[in-house]
Amino acid sequence: TVLSPILGGLVGLALARPFRRVLRRMLSIGFQGSQAMQTQREAFDDAITDSVVADVQHLEHALERLQSNIATFECFLPETVVHGILEGDVKAQRLHVEKREVSIMFSDVKDFTNISESLKPKDTLLLLTRYLDIMSRIAQSFEGVVAEILGDGLLVYWNTPDVVMDHGVKAA
Repeated sequence: TVLSPILGGLVGLALARPFRRVLRRMLSIGFQGSQAMQTQREAFDDAITDSVVADVQHLEHALERLQSNIATFECFLPETVVHGILEGDVKAQRLHVEKREVSIMFSDVKDFTNISESLKPKDTLLLLTRYLDIMSRIAQSFEGVVAEILGDGLLVYWNTPDVVMDHGVKAA
């Protein structure tokens, strides 16, 4: 029973090292020079002597930030491209051109200028936001990738970057 605290401490130290290495790597992901990142690094340096439980908590927070950052990244790139980058797919990490047939759709609100002139700015913004949201969801439900939002217009691709079977039918 005298050895139990010593054995527990040794096990704790053995577990803490890998957690700290992972935590250090997690904290290194981010914008260099960022005030938030500097604060995180300082907190990590202060916490280096904390218990394994504190290390796990720091790791959990770092993973939550990473998950949030990935979700933000997916707002600007197709989800499959983001996941390809994270998984180390060389094609996803660089610009590449591949010859293939694609379907493209451009959609906009008919007579939007006249409509917007007859509405209050707040109502115009509501109309535009709802239209773009609904159209984006519809396109994505048919495996389309929203490439750009141009004013009241939406540019959507099918069969790129991912292969989409029957892309012409899904685009229609």
